[in-house]
Amino acid sequence: MEDIKQYIESGILELYVLDHLTSQEKREVERYAAIYPEIKQELNEISQTMDLFADYNAIEPRESLRETVINQLISNSSVKNNPFAEDNSKIIPLKTVTQTPFYKYAFAASVALLLVSSIALINTYTQLNSIKQQLVSLQVQNKDLKPEF
Repeated sequence: MEDIKQYIESGILELYVLDHLTSQEKREVERYAAIYPEIKQELNEISQTMDLFADYNAIEPRESLRETVINQLISNSSVKNNPFAEDNSKIIPLKTVTQTPFYKYAFAASVALLLVSSIALINTYTQLNSIKQQLVSLQVQNKDLKPEF
């Protein structure tokens, strides 16, 4: 009983009602609804709630809009039904835009980043070597000064 409650609370039933599930998930929900009456009842309640929500938030179109749409449908159907009507519309060819694929830019950016990081690495390596040499010379000087104390 606890598993059914968790399944109901998981949100999968809402996704089923909204038709946002894969076909395998839909079959699973339908199978569970056939087995468990609690799930079937919850599906019905969710569906009714969604219908009420849609009805509550529905916007009625203006009456003038209805007439405009009907007139356009009538005028479009009369033009389509007359095969001998002159077609004065000008056909403009679409320009095909050649887009450079993203991977070319990504490859160029990665090569540039590789070069910059290689230069930075070489620079850091040379600085490290010079610091090591300075350290060695300071250690030698320190040994020379140590016997005096």
